[in-house]
Order: sequence, then structure tokens, then C-alpha cells
Amino acid sequence: MEDVEERDRSFGPVPRAVIGAVAANRFMPPRQTSDLDFAVCDRDEADATAALEAAGWRRVRPLLLQPPLGGFAWRAADGEPVDLLTVPGGWGRELVATAMGNREGGPPFATLPHLVLLKMIAGRTVDGGDIARMLGHQDALTLEAVRMVARRVLGPEELADLDQLIELGQLEYGARPEEA
Repeated sequence: MEDVEERDRSFGPVPRAVIGAVAANRFMPPRQTSDLDFAVCDRDEADATAALEAAGWRRVRPLLLQPPLGGFAWRAADGEPVDLLTVPGGWGRELVATAMGNREGGPPFATLPHLVLLKMIAGRTVDGGDIARMLGHQDALTLEAVRMVARRVLGPEELADLDQLIELGQLEYGARPEEA
């Protein structure tokens, strides 16, 4: 957690959200990870870049991400890798605003619905597993909040995939769908 807080301070006043496995571990049995990911709204990318460079970070390479996400791999001042994703439009602003409002004296972690949405777009195998583990034990109200955010961005096929990942997670946790 100290690493997260230290790297978070590098952004200064730029609104951001902690995303990726570090954020996902707040909603599921933790999995070991050494990478740290942040997200900013696409309109704040230049300010984030300036803040990170001023803090001694170095931009390494573009990230290979599914559109509409963008971003770069960075090296923090201590040499550790950190990824910075840019998220477009209103849902990018909402993701970051809810995270900044969710700080509770610590780093701005993405909310569960926004984190699930990012992982759905990323579409990697490990992200599908994270989604299933994050959602398989959630109650019906929480699942509806996740679906509500997802409906704003995802198409019908991706929403069907989300429902399947929820069911897989419920099977893993031993919950029946009607209990969730």
C-alpha cells in the first residue's frame, strides 16, 4: 500500500483512479501482482504527463489496449513499472470522479462497477477471471449497479459476456444466481 500511496502522490492535483489488479484485490480474494495501474480522463492526459515527468517518471512505450482505451507504460522515479491508461468521454470522467470521491484518506481506488467495465473492455483472460471473482459473491443490488454502468458503454454481446462471468463467479463461490 505504501507503494500505491507514494506513486499516487506523483500525480499531484491531477484527478486519477487506481485500477487493475491492485484495485481488484479490494473486491476479491487477493491475487499476487507487482504491477500498478492508474487511469486518467483523456482530457487530463497532458497534465498527468507533466506531473509524472516532474516527479521523475519516464514514459517507456505505448500500451497495447483495446479501443477506446489508450495509455503508456511508465517507469517511476525508483525504476518500478507503472501503467497509465487514458479513458475517454463521460464514463472516463465518471470513473475518475467516483474514485477521487472514494479516497477515504488514501489513494483514489476505482469503484467496482467502473473497474469491471475497464476489465471487460481490456478483454484479457486474467481480467475475465478477476471479474468472475469480484462479482461471484456480490448481492443483487451491487450486480445491478455494475450492469447499469456497463450498459452505458458495452454492447449486447459484451453484456451477455458479463452475465456469464457473473454466473461463473457464482459457481466458484457456491452461490446460486437467485441468491446474488
